[in-house]
Amino acid sequence: MRCDNKTFYAIGIADPGTGSSGGFFFTLKELHEVVEKSLIIKVPVWLEHGSGSPEIIGKVRYAWVDKKKGLMVMMEFDYTTLMSNVVLEWIRSGLFAGISLGYKSDVEYTGGIMNVVQKTINEISIVRDPFHKSCRIHFVGTKIPDNTTTGIVKKTADVSASEIFPYF
Repeated sequence: MRCDNKTFYAIGIADPGTGSSGGFFFTLKELHEVVEKSLIIKVPVWLEHGSGSPEIIGKVRYAWVDKKKGLMVMMEFDYTTLMSNVVLEWIRSGLFAGISLGYKSDVEYTGGIMNVVQKTINEISIVRDPFHKSCRIHFVGTKIPDNTTTGIVKKTADVSASEIFPYF
């Protein structure tokens, strides 16, 4: 897929889906629901959860669930801004090559036991040190490989990141 020269893309693992039901971390089932309901599309991308300032540096363009790796995201950045150019170089150099989900959790207490009843993703961040070590950017560029969109439109349960990107 050829993209315009004002945009670059980063693709990687945003969450491994290794959480348990009712816990603070996402399960694969919850991640499937996020993707199926398009709850992550157009979510803003920040740098380090906006620790310096919550400046939007990009947005989520596509997402899918890999049955072995978890939530995969394709983030889109405007190449014409200074901050995006800096972030691109940081990703390429490996300085900021991690991905982290920013979300809020709604909890209920039943019989003194805390249970997370809903998680709402409000941002994705490019980070230096992701909480989940597997959550890394594995592709960055202005031209998305042609087989990417073919894999994304498949049913999410049947998609493997290695089918789309052999270097994952």
